[in-house]
Amino acid sequence: MGADQVFNRNCFYACSQPSALTRRLAADWPPSCAAQRRFESTASLEASAADLRTQLESARAANQTERTRLEERHAAAEAHWLTEVDRARQSAKEQDRQAKELRSQVGRLHSEGDQLRQHLTETRSELKTATAVREQLEERLRAAARISDRALLKTKSKPKGSGKPRRPSRSTRAAPKRTSDS
Repeated sequence: MGADQVFNRNCFYACSQPSALTRRLAADWPPSCAAQRRFESTASLEASAADLRTQLESARAANQTERTRLEERHAAAEAHWLTEVDRARQSAKEQDRQAKELRSQVGRLHSEGDQLRQHLTETRSELKTATAVREQLEERLRAAARISDRALLKTKSKPKGSGKPRRPSRSTRAAPKRTSDS
């Protein structure tokens, strides 16, 4: 019970006390003119007090209705914002989870990149080695080609008939004559 309600109840109690006292006095003594006027004045004041009590009660009921409406509105707004806060928390959790996944994925990609760089370095090294070996082999091949070209030139440039006698080839040999008997 609020302080306003206690005060109002005390006011009503205080207002009702003089009227009860006035009734007792009026019943004990015969009414005189002044007493009669006081009695009528008290009766009109009691009627006014009753009207005021009625107005107070209706104001109190309106106040209570307004308070109830505001409490319901507050409860609805609070429920709405609690729901929004819960959604925001869930969203934040989801974003944190996604951020962790992305961080781990970035870590994996960095390690893969490091491995690929290492592999690339090894492959470049192997390529340089292979290029050097190819150049050496090409040089040997050119040297061998020069030597064979020289040898070929020497054999082509030798005059015929000089040196060792050649054996006659088949075409130059005398073919045995065939007889018709065979």
